[in-house]
Parts: sequence; structure tokens; C-alpha cells
Amino acid sequence: MVKLISTVVLLAGLSGAAAAAPKKASKAAASALVPGRYTAHVAMLACSECGRNVEKVLNETKGIERAKVDSDKSAVTFTVKPGSKIDVVALQQKLKSSADEMGMGADYRLSKITALNKS
Repeated sequence: MVKLISTVVLLAGLSGAAAAAPKKASKAAASALVPGRYTAHVAMLACSECGRNVEKVLNETKGIERAKVDSDKSAVTFTVKPGSKIDVVALQQKLKSSADEMGMGADYRLSKITALNKS
């Protein structure tokens, strides 16, 4: 009987803890880059070819032009053309695919994306 009561109390406590700490809904807000000039940090440029790969991915993305990587600073600057909107999530996926093809620990994800000016 004591064992049964202990089990019931334990289960009641666990369900109460679960109710007291509901899971937070994650809001992955889809952000977009509007026309203008941007700079960003590139996570990991493993070799000299990596910078060219990042430039290629960005310059081949519809709505982006003038991508230039500074490998020494692991930074890239690029322009979003007037009338364009760039889906950041889709852009990061393209960069990840290119880095995965390169291998060697390359990681082309962008962080600290900062607008330099608006077109």
C-alpha cells in the first residue's frame, strides 16, 4: 500500500512539474534583407578557395550583387539590389550547402549581418 501511494505521489509530482514548466514555442521569425549594402561575419573560411565560394554563392543569388570577402577578417560585404528582398534562411541554406561540398570544416554561415546604408 505504501508503495502504491508513493508511486501515485511521484506521478502526481511529475505531472505537476510538467504543467508548471510548459515548453516555450520557438518563434523562428523569417527575416529578410531589404535593398542596401551589408557586411557580415563568415563563420569559418577553411582555405583560400572558401572566400571565392562565398562570393560565388552570394553573387549567384538573385537580388545580390558585389559580394566581396575579406578572408583575413572572415568578413563579407554585399549589396541587395533595389526592388529585391533576400530571405536570410534560404541564403544561409545555400551557404551551408556550398560549405558542405567544400568540406574541410568550412562553415559559410553568416552572423552579425549589419546594414551599412540603404539604397
